[in-house]
Amino acid sequence: MVTLIKGAPERIAKMVKNDSLPPNFSAELDRLTCQGHRVIALAQSFPKLKALKALRASREILEENPSFLGFLVLQNKIKSQSRPVLDELKEAKIKTVMVTGDNILTATCVGKEAGMLDAKKVLVASVDYSDSIGIGSKLVWRENNKSEEMFTLKKSDFDNQDFHIAMTGETFEWILANQSHLVSYILIKGTIFARMSPDLKATLVEEYENLDFVCCFCGDGANDCSALKRASVGISLSELEASVASPFTSKVSDISCVSKLIKEGRCALMTTFGMFKYMALYSMIQFCTILILYWRVTNLRHCYD
Repeated sequence: MVTLIKGAPERIAKMVKNDSLPPNFSAELDRLTCQGHRVIALAQSFPKLKALKALRASREILEENPSFLGFLVLQNKIKSQSRPVLDELKEAKIKTVMVTGDNILTATCVGKEAGMLDAKKVLVASVDYSDSIGIGSKLVWRENNKSEEMFTLKKSDFDNQDFHIAMTGETFEWILANQSHLVSYILIKGTIFARMSPDLKATLVEEYENLDFVCCFCGDGANDCSALKRASVGISLSELEASVASPFTSKVSDISCVSKLIKEGRCALMTTFGMFKYMALYSMIQFCTILILYWRVTNLRHCYD
């Protein structure tokens, strides 16, 4: 009986035996993710169970004492339509944010390739759990993911400096619970949110909505359903699970539908305003006409040849 396990490298590293992890595990993971690859860790376990008992066994028993096997490295290139759409949204002063379940280094690399991280400085936020209680005591900032740490960021730093913020879902959740006064500043400067669970994606959308943003969320998987339902405008790139929770579904599996939907929405809004102005002006003209006729003690006549 063999149990094969796959998942996020950080999660698998906590599950497997320490002697099965190679000494260059973290260095190799950073090298691969910095190149923009999607990395999945593989492990195996040998539970001492018979086939019939394995069918009723819990997941903890099946995954007991696993051994690390290696990395599965996937290359997912950016579609040719993505960069022009993001540039168009940027020119229209529309903020774009990447919310993903991938590694933060992979997301940062893809963000730079897509033109979302135009500033040279990217501040990566993480939580220091070095105290004995196990509760994060401070928020640590690293510039461009370097080892140098910035322990404090003042309000003036958020207002004046040109930088982007990247963080994981764990850090975002900690900030919501412990330093909620920074949430509004982080949402304004935040561009990359990695390792986000489905619930955290919906929470992020809700926080943007609380800042009076009109939030449009675009996704294609079942883990995007909560955020698609919570957003003011939800666009599904798939006709499977995500389309059930999303009010809009695109038959084209790229983000070009975002700019098209914004343009169609703007046209519908301008048409509505135009109709309102026409009806209001028509009523005012009719009202003024009646007043003039009453003043002259006359009425309108229809002349026929």
